[in-house]
Amino acid sequence: MSSSPAPREQLAERVDRFVKWCFRDYRPAAPRGPKVINDSLLGNQFFSRHEVAVIDSPLLQRLKRIKQTGLVYQVYPSATHSRFEHSLRTATIAERCLHAIQERAFVESGKPLANFDRAGGDLAHLRMAAMLHDVGHGLCSHASEQIYELLSDLQEFKRDPHFAKNAPGEILSYLIITSPTFRSWFEEHVVRECQAPLKLERIGEIILGRHPDHSLHFLAQIVSSPYDADKLDYIARDSYYCGLALTVDLPRFYSMISTAEQDGYRVLVLRNYVPLEQILFSKMMLFASVYHHQKAKCLDSMLRATIQHISENARECTLGLDGAEVSFADPVEYLYERPIHASLPDSTKRKCDRGEVLLSVPKRPSIKTDFAFVQTSPRAGIETIEKFFPVEQWTDAYAHNKWRSYVYAPRECARAVRDAAKELLRDKFNIDIDLAVSEEACHTD
Repeated sequence: MSSSPAPREQLAERVDRFVKWCFRDYRPAAPRGPKVINDSLLGNQFFSRHEVAVIDSPLLQRLKRIKQTGLVYQVYPSATHSRFEHSLRTATIAERCLHAIQERAFVESGKPLANFDRAGGDLAHLRMAAMLHDVGHGLCSHASEQIYELLSDLQEFKRDPHFAKNAPGEILSYLIITSPTFRSWFEEHVVRECQAPLKLERIGEIILGRHPDHSLHFLAQIVSSPYDADKLDYIARDSYYCGLALTVDLPRFYSMISTAEQDGYRVLVLRNYVPLEQILFSKMMLFASVYHHQKAKCLDSMLRATIQHISENARECTLGLDGAEVSFADPVEYLYERPIHASLPDSTKRKCDRGEVLLSVPKRPSIKTDFAFVQTSPRAGIETIEKFFPVEQWTDAYAHNKWRSYVYAPRECARAVRDAAKELLRDKFNIDIDLAVSEEACHTD
């Protein structure tokens, strides 16, 4: 009797099935040429012909239906921006970071760092990785990621040292772009038709934060690091569309970014800690005001309860989506997107009432400081960011002063639920809640 395939093989196969589902009715037309796409924050963005082919593909177009901040738009009505526009902008910022590094290298040494080719060289790989880095996001972005990251297939991947430090969305993005179906399409329509000799395996490694050439490791850090193009975009974009006056000074950031040798790798460094301080401060404010807003977390809890109900009652609740059946039992099923609650039968909607008692316990803000280096001049030593900025103290202060967990219930039974939750926390976890302090946040009146 043959042994069952390893979880990684099973997950990769199901990812490929999803990619086939995405491309099932797609009839690609060769792009006529490059495009200029205007952005509300960056202005004109320029995309090569082979990039337009990928932008027009179902994998990128699918991101138009995934909101960047999940369900936050129900609290901040203008926060309807999508993963699609974020992906395009990340590619633009990644290129501008690289150009800034090249310019500083020439100013400091009189020699260019390297000749980066936009057609098929390292710059082309960098831009494509930045454009594709979010194709693994599922419905409601991070709201669903918090659910499927606990499923067994992804846990198996996380035990592999190659993927141990990667987020679930990064792992799924890597599997999607290295899947046989996408490889075949990419080879035909991007490499041959558009004459762009790009390697998907290298693009996937950059998304995971690695590069096969240690002297070019900083390219991967432009896509995945404490001050990568992804953060530079979503911090500015999320705060802008939520109406928060937060600032990451991109021109100043570009003027401070450089590279240096560290333990056999060429890594990103900043010539001054101030831009990173702006990033960390803005991220903390977004967590406090947006990502951990009590109503946004309530919506996340409602989504979690709905998905859990579907998963536990798969026979009655499995959703049929154009030939695919979805019950949210494995990570790939979160990539098939359609409105969930509206798709349920009426009898199931009544069982999955939004008036359930729900619990939300947000994680502390995650601020990566690996490879966050400051080098004040080419001759100075390389220092970690902790020497200049108390990251751990900031996160501890946030956890102590701003972190909140919530119990949600219909208004008519809010007080009873509050009292029951207080008693449970005291008896089971030895935690005493001061009702005088929490009464306003509980909204029991």
